Amino acid sequence: MTVRVHCRENHQRRKTTCWCESGCRPGDELPLQVSSLIGVSGWQTIDDETGASGLMMEQAGYRLALTVVMVLALATAGYFRFQSVKSGEQISRQDEGWWLFLAIRLSGLVLFVATLMFLVAPEMMAWASVPLPDFVRWAGGVLGLLSVWLVYWTLSHLGTNLTDTVVTRAKHTLVTTGPYRWVRHPYYVATLLLVCSALLLSANWFVGLVGVLVFVLLAIRSPIEEQRLRERFGGEYHRYAARTGRFLPRLW
Repeated sequence: MTVRVHCRENHQRRKTTCWCESGCRPGDELPLQVSSLIGVSGWQTIDDETGASGLMMEQAGYRLALTVVMVLALATAGYFRFQSVKSGEQISRQDEGWWLFLAIRLSGLVLFVATLMFLVAPEMMAWASVPLPDFVRWAGGVLGLLSVWLVYWTLSHLGTNLTDTVVTRAKHTLVTTGPYRWVRHPYYVATLLLVCSALLLSANWFVGLVGVLVFVLLAIRSPIEEQRLRERFGGEYHRYAARTGRFLPRLW
């Protein structure tokens, strides 16, 4: 038998109170004074045998899944970035524009901090929580693993061409293999998928909103990148761009 309840968290008292909807006497207040439940809101289904402990384990599972996705993504990107900077080549960021340079990095920092707060202190982010079905949140975990795979696939083909700005390297090559065979910015696509994964696993609208902002800023920067590549590779890049999509494959 299961009990369906509506939960509301009280951050100051570190208490979550739930009201019965079904499986018990409707309208009854069911106080669950368990600090680990902070961050749980909306309608929840609790097994009457496991009670609050089962709900705590479920929430911890989402945080663990998001932790795994974050660690894998950061480790993969970090490894390839380290390989690309070993040459010691100095890369100018002036062509990107300082406002865009700062906006991308500041919004990325906010996204990282917000996600980290959800993982280590979920009560701090409970104000932005949204109710999502369990299967939707676990789908975010699957999406996260697919995103990490896309990050690896992309960067393994990009190799030492990788930079964090719009300027090409001295020995830059035009990459048209792997995911670049179909889209010109697969790394940005992987970033958006990671944002969607974080949104679903955290069930937090603020994480999703800041993540979308990061992607929008990257999308604004992408034409500048393409212009630099046109200047570098000329007609070869023009032909490549004609047969590929910026973020989605061309279907015609």
